[in-house]
Amino acid sequence: MKLVPGSGAVILAPGFGAGAHFAEGLAPVKIGDLFGYIDSLGQVAIKPQFDEALFFYKGIVPVGKGQLWGCIRRKGEFAIPPRSDSARSSQDEVARVKLNGKCGYFDLTGAFMFEPKFDDTYSQTG
Repeated sequence: MKLVPGSGAVILAPGFGAGAHFAEGLAPVKIGDLFGYIDSLGQVAIKPQFDEALFFYKGIVPVGKGQLWGCIRRKGEFAIPPRSDSARSSQDEVARVKLNGKCGYFDLTGAFMFEPKFDDTYSQTG
């Protein structure tokens, strides 16, 4: 996958099974059966190791590994180890997670802001 300068267009190169748009200079791509991340030159920045991968926001992104979700930083290290049933991308410096059927929020350091105790949560826009 390659970013076409000035156009925002993305070209998916041979060898990538799926891809999505760039966020913070990285894009999730499927190589073989797993997702990793490439940079805008099409070079692998984070090796393929995830079953699902979303988009970076403020240096963190939810990824699925097996049946569990966690969040990684730009170099591929886990900020939040895989332990949630699901996760959504960060918004307003928090990431929504679901653990044992209950929703809660992590901050960008991986600490709980709100322990998972809610049946559901919804984002609110002003």
